[in-house]
Amino acid sequence: MIAPPSGMYDFACIEGVRAPTLMVAGTADSYCPVPDFARLSARLPSATAVSIEGADHFFFGKLFPLGEAVAKWARGLREERPAP
Repeated sequence: MIAPPSGMYDFACIEGVRAPTLMVAGTADSYCPVPDFARLSARLPSATAVSIEGADHFFFGKLFPLGEAVAKWARGLREERPAP
């Protein structure tokens, strides 16, 4: 979930999801303010929540840190799964 617009949806449909999930939001995102993002991520204890300092909703000027966060999370998934 990248920049989930917390004020537009209640996200009840994702509660109870146990699949690996990444949630990323910027600390300057007006559509997903920091307190709302914290509450949403608390509802998904199996999710990995990452905040990108200074990023707005569209990650203007912060796409590199966003990509790094996604890559780090994906590498962690690969390390958790045994090779076939």
